[in-house]
Amino acid sequence: MEKIANLYKEVKYHEQAISYQAEYFIGGCNFEILINGFPIERYYGLGNGALSASVPINTEILKSGLQSWKIRIFPIHINGIPQKMIEGGARVQLKIQAIRFKDNGDIEKISTPVIDFEVPLKKEKETGKNIFVDMGKPYVEYCGTFQANVPYQLKGWQDGEKFDLSDSLNLKKEVLNKFNELRNMIINKEENKFEESILYKEKEVAQALFMTEKESKDIAKFYTAAFDGTLQNFNMTSIDNEELVYYCEDRVVTLLFTAMKCPRCKGEPVLVGRYEEENRKKVRIFPIYLYRPKGKKELEVIR
Repeated sequence: MEKIANLYKEVKYHEQAISYQAEYFIGGCNFEILINGFPIERYYGLGNGALSASVPINTEILKSGLQSWKIRIFPIHINGIPQKMIEGGARVQLKIQAIRFKDNGDIEKISTPVIDFEVPLKKEKETGKNIFVDMGKPYVEYCGTFQANVPYQLKGWQDGEKFDLSDSLNLKKEVLNKFNELRNMIINKEENKFEESILYKEKEVAQALFMTEKESKDIAKFYTAAFDGTLQNFNMTSIDNEELVYYCEDRVVTLLFTAMKCPRCKGEPVLVGRYEEENRKKVRIFPIYLYRPKGKKELEVIR
């Protein structure tokens, strides 16, 4: 992974580095958060709790200007089975703001949020309790836009061909073949071949996140561990009848685990290896999103 380890040398605009972060609090429902049509977080499972985190979203911001955000809300799953309606206990909050960091990693400046969104509650007549305003619906989404200013420009998936949804069966076969090709590279220890397959993705990620030397080398080490025997009893999970999912106005596709395959893994990336560490079972996830550049026949890794 020498090329990936040295990507920091190609990163520009370190002095103008800025990190856009999406901070969310979502509970009592299943959800997916998208920036410019690309998923940054998703959860499909039980709704007896809440998830909150701050996620960097620069890799979804391809250039300065108007950006879009969307939150998709679904009913919870019970034993892998989606329920019919969104419950009253659901809660949804999203905040997006820009952060500048010092060289030592401390926060230098936090901007006023460009998005500060919360789904309102309503009072239930029978009980007087505050409940989710869209309770009882099978699905709901909230969306909007915000301005972002970044010093770089990424090509991303902008030149990707739009997939024909009516031909999804053939596309799924093609995507499945591509995922298994990547999986087999890991199994067969074809490290250089795998690196070439993900290099363009990692170049854009390195620039978007203004990666330092340490960060580039850490990414390379993450991948190398799947090839050099560092991970004890490492085995790649099989990839077969998974769910084909479209993003970015149908220019990006991926495969996600279905609840039938693994109720706990519903909606998770399928390029996964399992290993042991200190007598504990662990997983190593390799998120992969594909697109087809205009004028090309082959699918390529874009994120």
